[in-house]
Amino acid sequence: MHIQLFFNNLWAAVITSVHNLRSKPDECYSAKSLPGVWNDIDGIEKDLRKKNIHVKTVLVKRPANNGFTWKCGLTPYGSFTVNALRLKWDYRPPLTNTKFQWIKEIPLKVSCFIWRANLGRIPTTMELVKRGVNIDTSICQMCDEKEESVDHVLVECSYAKMVMEGIMRWCKVNINMEDLRAVSDVLNFANRWGTCTNKRKIFLAICYSTLWRT
Repeated sequence: MHIQLFFNNLWAAVITSVHNLRSKPDECYSAKSLPGVWNDIDGIEKDLRKKNIHVKTVLVKRPANNGFTWKCGLTPYGSFTVNALRLKWDYRPPLTNTKFQWIKEIPLKVSCFIWRANLGRIPTTMELVKRGVNIDTSICQMCDEKEESVDHVLVECSYAKMVMEGIMRWCKVNINMEDLRAVSDVLNFANRWGTCTNKRKIFLAICYSTLWRT
């Protein structure tokens, strides 16, 4: 059901008249100091910001022939729908200080390992050499092709790539494996995959487990 937010609608005209909105600036339509529903509306922008959705993407006032009109940026026709906002809400990951997602269902030791791997702080041969440890060779012992960096041993190595490709196929996720060259690539893809929050969380947990066991 589409909600047409135009002030020439009958219901909008009634609200405009009752609350004398035409004589008020936009920021006075809602405020924490106001009682009832107007107080609740004021908190919506804060909730949207947590999902990294700008309020003007949802609704913005634009000039029109008869004064002005409200347009929604979530639909091609400019009308607001609850479904459009819901899809946007579910698709966008929460805005956090880091891109890493801590999942309570995942053992802490696994999450810590993935977190450190994302920062490149796993003691692979390359990392040990950087810290002055004498090692005969820094070549990956699994494929004997490239140096054993964190990203290589967990993602780029032919063995790791074969495991990850099998997991993606098992999850029925279509992706070009050549796009996954680092731990951050795997995490970023999993964090943005799909539109269902619960399914994305499960898929991300599977990726954590795969990287841990690789």
